[in-house]
Amino acid sequence: GQATYEFTDRFSVTGGLRWNEQKKTYKNAASGKWDKILWKAALQYDLSDRTMSYLSASTGYRPGGINLAPGVNLDWDPETLTAYELGLKTQLADDRVRLNLAAFYNDFKDVQSQSFLVMPYPGSPEATEYTGNGGSADAKGIEAEIQWRPTSKWNIASQLTYTDASFGNYTAPKLAGLGDIPGHTEGDTLSYNGWRPALTPEWVLGLQTSYVFQLSQYGTLTPYLQLSYVSDYYANDINLAGVQQGSYSQTDFRLIWMEPNGHFQLQFYYMNGEDEAVLNWARVYNPAARPDITTLQGNWGNPNTYGILFNYTF
Repeated sequence: GQATYEFTDRFSVTGGLRWNEQKKTYKNAASGKWDKILWKAALQYDLSDRTMSYLSASTGYRPGGINLAPGVNLDWDPETLTAYELGLKTQLADDRVRLNLAAFYNDFKDVQSQSFLVMPYPGSPEATEYTGNGGSADAKGIEAEIQWRPTSKWNIASQLTYTDASFGNYTAPKLAGLGDIPGHTEGDTLSYNGWRPALTPEWVLGLQTSYVFQLSQYGTLTPYLQLSYVSDYYANDINLAGVQQGSYSQTDFRLIWMEPNGHFQLQFYYMNGEDEAVLNWARVYNPAARPDITTLQGNWGNPNTYGILFNYTF
């Protein structure tokens, strides 16, 4: 449930509560149940008919689960989040310009972490994955978005995000093949303190522009150009050099033809013009055959790709 009370025409307060419950039952009859009461509180003040400011706080959670691997904790706890945001939303220049600004702080507790266990079976060993709760993490930053429509045919937009994210008191079982990492290896555990969570670049910048050409009775033709820049990041919570993605820029282009009735669309696309090899995800684990070494497994984005799309709307 959620309710909003307006003190004046410009000032209002919002509060909400949500109850969640999730149950899991596995084939071996292991089961678990997790529930959480979440809340939200927000203040909104309209500086004008075209400018709104707000301050909000809310909570969220990721349910726990059951481990099927032997010799580890039977289950893991929910991961919780408390999020704070301060922002401004505006419509300017007779609604031709939209400018949104926000500052955020996210506080994570009991972050769920994946670890690996090598179990010897007759014939060959087998590695299995299990989940635990590593500890805490936080992320703070700013977001800015601007959209400009100088005419009904032009659309120009840009987004900028800055994120400062790191783990706090966060530990997980040490992988044998990692060796000693100064400041992070502590006996049989690995401390993530100070490392950045996976897939959290410090800077992300995007720019898009398009223009609609009217072709009279032949419909419309719209060229669309998108430019993006992403600073370096790690594709795994364990910040090894082998899973680090360097900063990169990427150019995508589309040429879209729409027939006059709007049912049929023909689109030519040309993606990743720089042919950048972008690491989207990486796994750091001990392989079954060699539990004394660490293996990196990665997933990469598409290279330079082009093609044609046909769409028909009934």
